[in-house]
Amino acid sequence: MEMNSISNDGGAMGTSLEFVEYVCDEVREAGAVRYRKMFGDYMVYVNDRPLLLLCDSIVYVKMLPCIEDLMSDAERGIPYPGAKVHYILDFENRELALPVIARLEEVTQIPKKRQRSARASRTSKNPKAPKIPKTSMSSRNSTSSGNSVSSKPAPQPGTER
Repeated sequence: MEMNSISNDGGAMGTSLEFVEYVCDEVREAGAVRYRKMFGDYMVYVNDRPLLLLCDSIVYVKMLPCIEDLMSDAERGIPYPGAKVHYILDFENRELALPVIARLEEVTQIPKKRQRSARASRTSKNPKAPKIPKTSMSSRNSTSSGNSVSSKPAPQPGTER
């Protein structure tokens, strides 16, 4: 088995939006397709599963055992510096691309949405967020006789600080 490899040197080439839309149109038969800008390039989701990574106008898929037989002759490359080696998918070859996407979809989970912190949920964007009631200072500092209000309790004899 010959291993062809393409290395991404991190150049400023990028992926055009036209290329992303073209890839999405080509694989539309696989299901609901959408894309999202990530890592300076794009991730294509099929039925809400992140399956195709588009970097420098090349379509990459993870090297998983479920597609090893289909992608054994495919070129391989590194989509961005620090990434693992991926298969390069010939997305225009529907006889290859659609079965690869179907198998990847079976083993790829839908990402869980991140929960926002409690503090972030009480911002001005959410005016209906519950607010913590303020207590009255006078109710905490009044004496038992109710005649005076003091901000400091009177020192007890023999307890100097």
